[in-house]
Amino acid sequence: MDEAFEGIKGVFDKLTEFLNIFDLSFFISGFTCFGALLFWFVYVEGRDLPDIQGASRIIAVVLTCYVLGLICFALGRQFQKRYSSMRQYRNFDDIFIKAIEAHGLRQIEPYKAYLDRHRANNRTTWKLYGKLWAGLRNEEGRKACYALLSRYWMMAATFDGLAVAAFIWAIVLNRYIYVTIGMKAKCIIYFMLLVITAYIVIKGCFREADRYQEYQMEEIISVYADKEYSK
Repeated sequence: MDEAFEGIKGVFDKLTEFLNIFDLSFFISGFTCFGALLFWFVYVEGRDLPDIQGASRIIAVVLTCYVLGLICFALGRQFQKRYSSMRQYRNFDDIFIKAIEAHGLRQIEPYKAYLDRHRANNRTTWKLYGKLWAGLRNEEGRKACYALLSRYWMMAATFDGLAVAAFIWAIVLNRYIYVTIGMKAKCIIYFMLLVITAYIVIKGCFREADRYQEYQMEEIISVYADKEYSK
């Protein structure tokens, strides 16, 4: 019975690893962006959809959404880093080092060696962060912790991508309003409402992405602190 259970668990682990290759977080922003481009193509440009039938249509849509998701994530993550760097209290180094110090790990190796070499912009904290991720990934007894951290990463990636997708939707809807209404007082009112809504949505997405990234840092330091004090 135990062997059967382990066999089923192994199959699910392999399936999870396969799905992680095609990260579903990219599909969410990709589908959202694809919907905006489709809306533009049909309702703004007034064109007909390409006549693609059967499995070819499904494959084309899935691949397009995945690629769009990757692009949205890449753009969103770069902008999110700049957005975070404008707020010093949300700086990666500050949060990471404070988490290490809060758990009393500052004078313990390997944290001490890395942080003693730390200077602004030399990415030492990023290297330490990567080392902690690698150690957790290779530790058999911490699979649940690694899964939770991976979930935080996927949620952060999802919101980074959605911020860009929301920006694209704002552009598309603005153009749609202009085409259907024209440059009238009503159009200006709609435009202002659209800008305000887009600003709130995009800022909210980046805040959520920022929050999940902070959760990652806090969680991974907590895991290693628990491991250290359990010796």
